[in-house]
Amino acid sequence: RWFTAPIEVFTIGPDRVTVIMLILLILLIGASFAVMDKGGILRAILEALVRKFATRKYLLLAILTLFFMLLGGGFGILEEVIILIPVLVGLAYALGWDSLVGLGVSILAANMGFSAAMINPYTIGIAQSIAELPAFSGLWFRAIIFGVVYAIFTLFLVRYARRIDQDPLKSLVHQEDALERSKYASF
Repeated sequence: RWFTAPIEVFTIGPDRVTVIMLILLILLIGASFAVMDKGGILRAILEALVRKFATRKYLLLAILTLFFMLLGGGFGILEEVIILIPVLVGLAYALGWDSLVGLGVSILAANMGFSAAMINPYTIGIAQSIAELPAFSGLWFRAIIFGVVYAIFTLFLVRYARRIDQDPLKSLVHQEDALERSKYASF
């Protein structure tokens, strides 16, 4: 069954419609971003963000981290963030950071939010119904946990980004990012 599982999930699996719809959603969102990229819209958005937050880039880092943590923790969005990773990595390059900061702000933040979820329907909602607890009870406790995780994670990202600002060679992926980073030097 290990070899037939990919076929079974699309043909006879009980969640086949959900799997197909998720794949279609990701493809449609990816196509939308491809169109925006070809039209120069993404580059214009990145340039506007870099200009607006040039002197407050750590504030932008904190805002984006919170946004993606809320996506993961509030809506259970994980796979859907994959499409935004290139945009946020490009933004990180444009702000003088590396790809790890872009990954941290996007996919890692969504995962941290998912892990410290407050109202995620997939983890909290289902788990509490199985445990026969009132729907989404204990919200204040989970909100405190979410806040603590956000603070620690944002502090980690800001410290790493500042380290790169002080000395770009301290980036853990400096050599690997060299070619891609040069594309964003004109911002």
